[in-house]
This record gives sequence, structure tokens and C-alpha cells, in this order.
Amino acid sequence: MTDLSDYVPWMLVLVGVPLSVVIGLVTRGPRSTGRIIGSVVLALGLCLALCFGAAVLHGECIERHYCESRGDGNLSYWFGPLLALPLYWFMILIPGQRNRSGAE
Repeated sequence: MTDLSDYVPWMLVLVGVPLSVVIGLVTRGPRSTGRIIGSVVLALGLCLALCFGAAVLHGECIERHYCESRGDGNLSYWFGPLLALPLYWFMILIPGQRNRSGAE
């Protein structure tokens, strides 16, 4: 049996990067302290959604017999998106800064 358990959280981390870039482009980056705090909140929201998605996706993977269940070790699969939180925040800030500098 093929065990795809290690790939599930990384798939969602890779999905989160373009999503955070899109969020950065839509919000046009921080221009004030309030927007910087807002970008942190957006990155945290994206992170939590992807953590939930990783848990659901891994559960579905176990049900379809593509992944092995590791008991309490299954909880570790939502750490991938959680550890990528600084990356998501950075990716929200960078496109917004490019938009901001190009518009002025």
C-alpha cells in the first residue's frame, strides 16, 4: 500500500502560497499600522483554514486507504500549514508593496 500521509500537509502549504499572493494583491499591502495588523490577521485566517483542510484531507486520505492511520500521530499533519504562517504573511506583504510602489 502506498502511504501518501507525508504529502498531504505539503500540498496544502503549496496551495497557501498562491492564495496569500492573491490576498496581497487584493488588499494592496499595508500602508499603515492597522493594515499591517490586518495582514497578520489575514495570514492567520488562511493558516487556520489550511490547518483545518489538512486535517480533513488526511482523514479522507485514510478513509480511501491512500494513507496510513498513525493514531495520535495524525495530529501532526496540520503542523505544515501552521509552520508556514510566516511565509504566508511575507507573501501577503510583498505583492502589496510592489503595487504600492508602482502606483506612486
